[in-house]
Amino acid sequence: MILKRISLMALCLSALVFAGCSDDDKPEPQGINTTAQSPEAFNSVVAGTTSFTTPDASYRILFYENNKADIFISNLALTANGTPKSYTLKGVKYTYTNAAGVSHYEIDGASAKADDGTSFTDINVLYQEGHRINNDIYKRLSVNFENGTTEITMIPTDILCIGSTVTTNTMSNTRHPSDRMVYRFSITPGKNTLDMYVTNADFAQGMPALGEMKFADVHFDYTDDGFICHEETLIPSIADVPQPKRVVTNLNGDIELDSTSDVTFNCMGIFAVKATLTAGYYK
Repeated sequence: MILKRISLMALCLSALVFAGCSDDDKPEPQGINTTAQSPEAFNSVVAGTTSFTTPDASYRILFYENNKADIFISNLALTANGTPKSYTLKGVKYTYTNAAGVSHYEIDGASAKADDGTSFTDINVLYQEGHRINNDIYKRLSVNFENGTTEITMIPTDILCIGSTVTTNTMSNTRHPSDRMVYRFSITPGKNTLDMYVTNADFAQGMPALGEMKFADVHFDYTDDGFICHEETLIPSIADVPQPKRVVTNLNGDIELDSTSDVTFNCMGIFAVKATLTAGYYK
């Protein structure tokens, strides 16, 4: 009899708990693999011939063990005069792989409706964690998607790029490869120029350490997955000291946050530099 009473009480309590829970009160699915939190960033929005940015963008993505993800978007405006809003997309499928100790979480061309019914298509997210750069561990996140014909790309304000650089001495016709250099692009929303920095500059065999080289006020334009930049001539600086002897010409960059990026330029009229990079790293 006592057991029956206990069972009845348990059933009643369960019924009360479930009756008092709305959809919003239900706990998140259990078993989170990892959480991706975007670095300081903004949105580049391209709607036909109109483009604009929304500052202070934020993305938080929960990757669950069932290979589904919830995406939380903050401060996104879909029109130039629109009010920035927050959106939640739930149950978006992703794939997971691990290569050389680096975890890869990828959403490839998915479609989903947000909590307010707004439809998003061609959702592409790439999140990686475990990259080692200069003895530090870095993450990598790229996000782009569409709303109708409007294309949205998350742009970090500081974009770290690593890869390989080959410098050709056009006088001696010799090539110098290097994987030591780290490229960084610093962008301020609303400006049409950016600053590019090169750490561990290594353009020639036996080249002395130069510290960080700064290429200031490089003009650029947004693309659907990053940006392109170009400058005909500029004077780099080291420790805020201009270096007129190291004049740079024909600087071009094609930065794709979800793919391979390229930077090329000529230095001192002798060195032709070509870098093949992967972009979007952050701590």
